[in-house]
Amino acid sequence: MKIHTKYGAKKQRSQFDLILNAFLFGVVSYIILMLIYRLIGLPLNILALDQDGKKLLDSAILPEILWATLIALFCGIVFVYAENRKFLTRVFQKIGLTKRFGDEDVWDFVFNSNSVGVEWVYFRDFSERVVYCGYVRLFSESGQLRELLLQNVIVYDFDGNELYRRPMLYLAREQANIHIEFPDAERTSNDQGE
Repeated sequence: MKIHTKYGAKKQRSQFDLILNAFLFGVVSYIILMLIYRLIGLPLNILALDQDGKKLLDSAILPEILWATLIALFCGIVFVYAENRKFLTRVFQKIGLTKRFGDEDVWDFVFNSNSVGVEWVYFRDFSERVVYCGYVRLFSESGQLRELLLQNVIVYDFDGNELYRRPMLYLAREQANIHIEFPDAERTSNDQGE
């Protein structure tokens, strides 16, 4: 749950959501553990009570707790990977259930895409009347302040004159004050016959 919350969740979760996710990850981990134990022919001791029905914890369940914890860790990584790659959303799109692209906004969708066409950008700054051209190396998560770290940057004025070059440039702007163009997107889509 901690892995999923830190690396998979795109928005802030409520305390109830965190508790529910922890419970669901625990249940899924023990279901997988139970299936593995059944396949190899072992009983799952955590489900068994003694004859009086009073003894719930036994030293025999400690290995099961350890295995369930390792399964939960592995499942957390798999779930984050599936969520970040939008596997479930893609399935729903293919069967016509939705046209949504996920929970995040277009900023996250574009910069998380695997398209080569979104790597090189023109960032137009209308207040300073300059254009920053460069490769997107890093970008911020969703939020009011949008941040980009551009690499191999060439800065032009609005007349097209080169002002200077920088190996790396950090930009931060309010969400409403951003204009980004993707010049390689058109060439990439034409190369792919789209």
